[in-house]
Amino acid sequence: MYARVIQVPVDIGKVDAGIDAVDKAMQEVIKQLKGFAGSYLLVDRSEGKAIYIGLYDSQEDADAVMQSGVTQDVLSKLAEFMAGTPVIEGYEVALKP
Repeated sequence: MYARVIQVPVDIGKVDAGIDAVDKAMQEVIKQLKGFAGSYLLVDRSEGKAIYIGLYDSQEDADAVMQSGVTQDVLSKLAEFMAGTPVIEGYEVALKP
């Protein structure tokens, strides 16, 4: 399993609307991706920070999503809720429940 982690500063006044927008993107786009295995959205409202963790069956699946432009398209639709530039990283999932 592989995780794509996106960290982004968010506009504190738009956190709830941003969560709704991510949920909409999940239903319309993200859940349909090849190899998608789940996700988490972590939010620190007081600091204006969000971390999205997308899980994929393999690094190849996660890389294919990045190369397809889907991640960039979704992020561009969420730009109005961001207060800075997203940082995108990938990790091997070494342990899971």
